[in-house]
Amino acid sequence: MNEPITRVRELMKKIKYSPTLIARLKDFCDIKGIKYLSPVLDLPTRWNSTWAMVDGFVYLHSALVLFGTDNPTIQAHLPRMEMTTEIKDTIEVLSCLQMATQVVSGATYPTIGLTRLVIIGIIEHLEECLQQHTFSQHELCRWIKENLNDIGRLLMQQQQYQQSWIPDINSHFLKIIS
Repeated sequence: MNEPITRVRELMKKIKYSPTLIARLKDFCDIKGIKYLSPVLDLPTRWNSTWAMVDGFVYLHSALVLFGTDNPTIQAHLPRMEMTTEIKDTIEVLSCLQMATQVVSGATYPTIGLTRLVIIGIIEHLEECLQQHTFSQHELCRWIKENLNDIGRLLMQQQQYQQSWIPDINSHFLKIIS
């Protein structure tokens, strides 16, 4: 992805696989008065794990900054202060996709119609982000939007195909039962 996300990933990896660093992070969370969250790592097969990793980083940020003042390894992996906007803007984009996943996954029977509505909602959100001049993730938004537009076209074709053969099935079924 981009440098800030790579730095977050490396930092979370460092902490997750070190019992000593986990114990120290818990101490710094107590000092900051926030609940400790175990670092989440993103997985290539689960796109929303990137959102979970970055969201967890933002939540733990104050404890991690304090930890960085005490530990040069943590300090070396912390994203620089100027990267904060990119990280928050990435969460803005990915949180929309996270919510869409929850909507579609939570549906008992997700239909093409529901999926199309969700995709339209995501595209509208991305367009709003793209209109903000200070938004740092235009490239990410454009890439996701292009892919969703392609998926939307495929869904439209699929729905048109299904509608073209459904009446034939219904008339055939009526002939059988009469």
